[in-house]
Amino acid sequence: MNFQLGNLRVQKLLFSQINNNFPHAILLSGPKGTGKFNFLKNLAHEILGKKTSIPPELVLVDKLYMEGTQSDLEDLAQYSSFNQIHRKKKKTRSNSLGVDDISSFTKQLHETVAGKYKIVIVRDIERMTIASSNKFLKILEEPPQKTIFLLTTSQPQKLLPTIISRCQVKYFSLLSPQEMQIEISQSPKFFSDNEKKLLMILSSGKSEEFIKMMNDDEYLAEKKEKYNQVKKIISSSPLEKMNEAEGIAKTSMKEIEELLQTFFLVMRTELKEKPSSVTALDEIDNTREAILKNGNKRMCLERLFLQL
Repeated sequence: MNFQLGNLRVQKLLFSQINNNFPHAILLSGPKGTGKFNFLKNLAHEILGKKTSIPPELVLVDKLYMEGTQSDLEDLAQYSSFNQIHRKKKKTRSNSLGVDDISSFTKQLHETVAGKYKIVIVRDIERMTIASSNKFLKILEEPPQKTIFLLTTSQPQKLLPTIISRCQVKYFSLLSPQEMQIEISQSPKFFSDNEKKLLMILSSGKSEEFIKMMNDDEYLAEKKEKYNQVKKIISSSPLEKMNEAEGIAKTSMKEIEELLQTFFLVMRTELKEKPSSVTALDEIDNTREAILKNGNKRMCLERLFLQL
């Protein structure tokens, strides 16, 4: 088995349990981007003894159909293998996992011919509503025979304590600077000192982001460009900052969010030398929230840039 980068002890422990009283429910908790969902898919394939992407015995609950987005049910099938026609009929716009979603993948479990096991993998179970959480709890309390639930969360504080108590909980952490340094040193690719620095700063220890930046030259170049843009704005004059804010405000919300995240990572690295940077981190979060609440993008960005 080829284990993924980071959290090796937890990965080995769970694989060692496959043939030794494997628990009926595992909750993998940890920050987003640490590879929790991908690991659980690999674990499920090992348990089922099948290498096909989504065998019939595996139910994936990942991306959800939301009315108004570009993804249709056929596109989503490669990510989520449970039937989401109910969401399309109701023109659901929420990313929450509702009672109908729980009923849908539960029905699919019962309709699947039993093999060695049936496995359900649910990404981000904090997306469950109170009603669907209670419905799911009843399933965990009386699970179908030969059924395993593999769950992830990045916000365990939002879960019902009774759901957590029904699971074997494991934690995935961010990569340490040492782990990233070792991975960079063992890579066949050459990275300049500046690129090594950016890999560690901009991935912020998230293994999925770190690996993508290492392997995808175009993606790394985009990240470098965003980093340089942020550094330029910080050192600009007030008038230049106002002009930058006006231009950025005309871009998409996705681009603005990516820029704000880069600002956050850059300012966080300065905390040791400039403790006052903690105020800037709060301002970045406040700016993001204000824009998401339909605040004036240009004015929000101007206020942030002039305070940096």
